[in-house]
Amino acid sequence: MFRLKRFCISLFILLLFFSLAKGENLDTGSQLIKEESYSEAISFFYQVLKEDPTCLEAHLQLAGLYKQFGEFERAAKEYEEVLKLSPSPNTEALNALGEVYFYQKKYLYAEDMFRKALALGRPAVASDIHCNLGLLYQIQGKTSKALEEFNLAMESTPTDPIPYNNAASILAILGKREEAFNIYKKALKLNPNLGIVYFNLGNLYRLEGDWEKALMYYNRAFLLEPFDERIVSNLGGVFYHYRDFKKAFYYWQKAERLNPKNIYLKRNLALALFYQGKTEEAILHCKEALSCGNNNKEIFRLMAKIFLHSYKLKEALSYFISSI
Repeated sequence: MFRLKRFCISLFILLLFFSLAKGENLDTGSQLIKEESYSEAISFFYQVLKEDPTCLEAHLQLAGLYKQFGEFERAAKEYEEVLKLSPSPNTEALNALGEVYFYQKKYLYAEDMFRKALALGRPAVASDIHCNLGLLYQIQGKTSKALEEFNLAMESTPTDPIPYNNAASILAILGKREEAFNIYKKALKLNPNLGIVYFNLGNLYRLEGDWEKALMYYNRAFLLEPFDERIVSNLGGVFYHYRDFKKAFYYWQKAERLNPKNIYLKRNLALALFYQGKTEEAILHCKEALSCGNNNKEIFRLMAKIFLHSYKLKEALSYFISSI
């Protein structure tokens, strides 16, 4: 239900500016980033570092760019260089390096960086760090410790809705749905434009069997995040529940376009087509799912069902045997 602190909304670039560049005008690099000319920006900052290898801003900008594009090894090296060069402990760089380690699944290193960042006592970033620790513990299955960190994040910055969203998600996992509902709604009071919170509320109402409210919250999430595959897919699931297979197909097709390699969306499309009587198209989607390189037994069972319905007994038996 959630991701790393600010990652539950989007990945952000750490852009920290220092006036330590010795005679260098770094505005050009910053302008290139604003213009989304990222390759040119990287080349520019490397040129700066050729002339002055101790330029903190150049290292930070490179680290942020590499982090944004998922080049975590390079991002880690740049943040490590920043920590070596900084005249005093750098909370933001420690936290950012912890996030990079998290993405690399180096959880012990990530925790160490987050704890070191917290120890510096910067209240302005404490909420972010507590959230990062919470997500680190959650992914390791340490739900109680995760909830503790999210609660600390809420205490640190009561006006930030993200810790509320993350805490509610943990409570939902723990089966404390009533508490989760209340905290999600607090998050929306703080910021009514968070698609992820509406999505999570939709999931909770679906678990409760309240499909009408689930649909309402998924629709609100969709208006805010129309390109989020999870939201679009779950809308399809609601219409499938209502046996509106045309609408289910419509949303699942939109979701599949957002993630063409998702075999489960291809399976869902096949189901929606099958129940509309479009068996040939359903078989094609099943075969597409199998061509993704995953001989999923569930797909084989579905194909057996479709062929059986079409009275193609030989094919039905073959796929049924493959599903065992």
